[in-house]
Amino acid sequence: MLEVKGYVINGIEYMVMDGYKYAPEIEGIKLFANRREGIGADRVLVVFEDSFLTYDKDGIIKESNNNDYLVLNSYLREMERSIKNFDFVKHLGESALTVRQLSSYSVYVTECFLNKMKTVDCSSVVA
Repeated sequence: MLEVKGYVINGIEYMVMDGYKYAPEIEGIKLFANRREGIGADRVLVVFEDSFLTYDKDGIIKESNNNDYLVLNSYLREMERSIKNFDFVKHLGESALTVRQLSSYSVYVTECFLNKMKTVDCSSVVA
């Protein structure tokens, strides 16, 4: 199972996943974010060691905004990971990121659903 953290900020629902455990591609993100067939989210953050990608519910990579950074900061703190490697800290300053406290919840994605995400990603690959 894969633990994914959920957050809501300003009415936008986020799901944040560890990109080292699994980094879905466009179709996997679309399935994951789908509220009828997947988990459901407005934005999905995939976090790596010193970077992250922000996707919308359609699997499109988006430019990160302040809310994305706040969610990422909360995730990193909850998971007890260092924020020092992330460039946004240098630009925004760590103190700016601790202003808000976000509540979170965990979603556990089964191996079966992860396999479904991987399958839709593989089926979308053009030879």
